[in-house]
Amino acid sequence: MTKDLGMLGRHGAVLSASFRLVCSGACLTALVITPSPDAIAAQAATGRIVVSKNALVSGDRPKNEHGETVICASLSDPNLLIAGGMTTTNGGQLQAFGETTYQLVYSSRDGGKTWHHAFETLDRGFSPDAACAYGPDGSAHFSTMNGPIGEGQDYSNNPLKILDYRSPDGGKTWEPPVMLTGVSGADRQYMIFDNTGGRYHGRYYIAFNAAFNQRTVKDKPATGRQMYALSRSLDGGKTWDSASLDSTPTSKAHVRFSHMWNWGGHETILMSRAIDETGYVQPTRAELIRVRGAGTLYHWNPIYGWKVSANGRVFFYGAT
Repeated sequence: MTKDLGMLGRHGAVLSASFRLVCSGACLTALVITPSPDAIAAQAATGRIVVSKNALVSGDRPKNEHGETVICASLSDPNLLIAGGMTTTNGGQLQAFGETTYQLVYSSRDGGKTWHHAFETLDRGFSPDAACAYGPDGSAHFSTMNGPIGEGQDYSNNPLKILDYRSPDGGKTWEPPVMLTGVSGADRQYMIFDNTGGRYHGRYYIAFNAAFNQRTVKDKPATGRQMYALSRSLDGGKTWDSASLDSTPTSKAHVRFSHMWNWGGHETILMSRAIDETGYVQPTRAELIRVRGAGTLYHWNPIYGWKVSANGRVFFYGAT
């Protein structure tokens, strides 16, 4: 299994390093492309890339099998890297019966030549699917799914959360993870920072499939459906956008909520949806008609929206 890391150069800058993770048996190896400073100038003129010796990433955990690996490098200092991958508690195959899958994370501070164990997520229980990114402030971030999965359980029907781990020094020390608010039934997350230097510079985004543990209009698991979701952080992952509940939710009852929205002055349609304690997701009007037919009145609970015009006027919007 391999995982490529993209170019480290920005805005046409010279590629200074590139890496590929390779899982072979129980080992995690990085194929390191690290030109020397003298070679960088020649590389700029010729486009040649100098490949150095392979580096063993998982040397601190030689008996653990690794799978679904990820690797990323700092945009401000290419000597700083983090890598990680899934492993199991008892040395069995990944996702095997009786095994708890979790993440092993490693860091390098010399451009990938040497690696050391940074932390692991076993204390959080079942934690598959890894992603990583560096922020413009040099902080390293590693995220994983997390949920109470027992032996023999179907993880696709569980309320999986997402945890974000942050290292303020680029991978050496790590803070306790932050759980993304409002996330349930998550799968295969991806993460990125806005490093453009523009208006949204520094914003942190995690996107994921939100179909796990969700139920359709027919009250069946939404397995196989794609329900994409996006979480945003404005403070480097310390807090995440989510609606604020003004009262404590109770069974079979409405709850008032609020959410701050930064309007950009263009025409927009605002919509919100609810997910109850069974995992049932409030459908759109089109979904209800497709399942129950037109003219249905009983339990008619589609998502309704509000259309905000460019001039600021607000109108009801029902064609969801």
